[in-house]
Amino acid sequence: MNARVARGVLVLCAAAIHLGLHGAAWAAVRSQPAAGSVQTTVPERVTIAFPDPQARSARIEVTDPCGGRADAGATSVDGERVSIDIDGTASGRYIVRYAGVSSVDGSPTRGTFSFRVQGVEGCAAADRPREGREGRGIWDLPKADFAVALGIAALIGALGGLVYAAILGPKA
Repeated sequence: MNARVARGVLVLCAAAIHLGLHGAAWAAVRSQPAAGSVQTTVPERVTIAFPDPQARSARIEVTDPCGGRADAGATSVDGERVSIDIDGTASGRYIVRYAGVSSVDGSPTRGTFSFRVQGVEGCAAADRPREGREGRGIWDLPKADFAVALGIAALIGALGGLVYAAILGPKA
């Protein structure tokens, strides 16, 4: 194996590790209420805890089960914690979309999650958005999952190239 191939393999491995590390940081985002949770009352506020302090430009939007906006007021940023008040009364699935930029290294983080509320007033049936199929498609994966999958694919490709070059490369 020549030095050029070895350098290429090292660069691909470093890129895979870099993507995997950033994927782990994206996965560290936590929320209150928790993603996928079921609440008995509409929470007064949604709070997201990022791994790094966030710039003041961080935003949260909440959509109620009727398809309208449920967030009220401005997004509040306090270090790693970003929150917004909720003004909602309906039962069903609330969708939270968030976007932030680390004030430490400038890396962006954005995502979507949902939680359900049961046992309170609901929307009129005509106001509710149609429910789609359960489950997620490939394009609905969180960025962390996509980055980790891409990193693993790059690592497998790099290792495959190394094995190929070792087996079929020029014999000295």
